This record gives sequence, structure tokens and C-alpha cells, in this order.
Amino acid sequence: MPEVYTVGRGTSASIYLDNAAYRSFIYKKFIVSPLDMESAAVALTSLQQRVPYIAIRALST
Repeated sequence: MPEVYTVGRGTSASIYLDNAAYRSFIYKKFIVSPLDMESAAVALTSLQQRVPYIAIRALST
């Protein structure tokens, strides 16, 4: 049966973090986990077009 967990904070960035040391640094510096790339692109485009948006992300293991 699926289980639901929540995370403290998440963030969006323009890079793919395939580096464990950098992910650790991001977590320690900003206390964020997870990090995604796509929401930043949607946010920027929406801001430029003056269109409201909401980003809802789902994670799976």
C-alpha cells in the first residue's frame, strides 16, 4: 500500500544534481530536500507572461 511522507522544504534549480557532495552542500546551506528543475522553468515563463501558476510536485522512491 502506498505511504505518504512530507518533506520540510523543497526548491527548484536550473541544474540536475547528480553529485552527492553538492546535494549535501545544498541541504546543509539551505535545508532543502528535494530539488527539482522543471518548476523553475514554469515559474519564469509564467512570470514573464504575467500568468499565475502553482507547482505541485510528487516524488517516488
